[in-house]
Amino acid sequence: YLDRVAGTRRPFVRRWWQTYRHMVTYGCLLLDRALMLARAGHGFDVRGEGLEHLRAAVAQPEGIILLTAHFGNAAIAAPYMIQGNRPGHAGEPAIARPVYIVMYQDLRDATERFHATHRRLMRGMSLISTTDPLSAGVKIMAALRERAIGAMRADRMLSGKGIAATLLGGRVELPAGPFLAAALSGAPVLWVYTCRLGYRRYVCHMGPIARYGEDQGGTREERMTRAAQDYAAGLEKMLRAHPYQWGNFFDLWQPEPRA
Repeated sequence: YLDRVAGTRRPFVRRWWQTYRHMVTYGCLLLDRALMLARAGHGFDVRGEGLEHLRAAVAQPEGIILLTAHFGNAAIAAPYMIQGNRPGHAGEPAIARPVYIVMYQDLRDATERFHATHRRLMRGMSLISTTDPLSAGVKIMAALRERAIGAMRADRMLSGKGIAATLLGGRVELPAGPFLAAALSGAPVLWVYTCRLGYRRYVCHMGPIARYGEDQGGTREERMTRAAQDYAAGLEKMLRAHPYQWGNFFDLWQPEPRA
């Protein structure tokens, strides 16, 4: 992955140092997430950029799809940017819509049980587990019909159908579910990435509205492919700006299919 960001095969010492830096950054993100979701008064500074895009989406009659990745601290975007839990910003109104977090959750795992117990700032949200992709898809569509906000990561596929896109110069398979939901519902789609800027400092970037419904032209598969590639292009910009904040440690890049 870091070779792809650099655009070349790096020397051994550089590879060792940057991998070490990647692991340390990932550890900091995990610790920060645990502290920030436990209670609001923790002293972190979280600022938002592009919140006007979220307000514009809220003004629309449909539900909203927020797409993010295993990048930075994605889990803190909803309680801080949507529910108004940012320290020093208590006067800002929260968005009065139900929020559904789509994520893999297996409470048989001790780590999952620990996080479920201590994610206090997420207790006002509903979780849709992707352990059963078909059931998750039905629940996502039902939530969007209720004008809810559905937040999901789209950079890792554990099971189910995939959709091809180009990321960092290579072909990857992204989970089809988020892009199918965008194509079927026609809901406004925004990307959101929460980046660590330094000690106790974060910024939440929100992108402009995109739509991939039937009124956008093309077949459903074409609209899904367009949505996936738009997502990959936005993710690539964030990876190049903050390469050590990606926590997706799966080999996504597949060999090109033969003719």
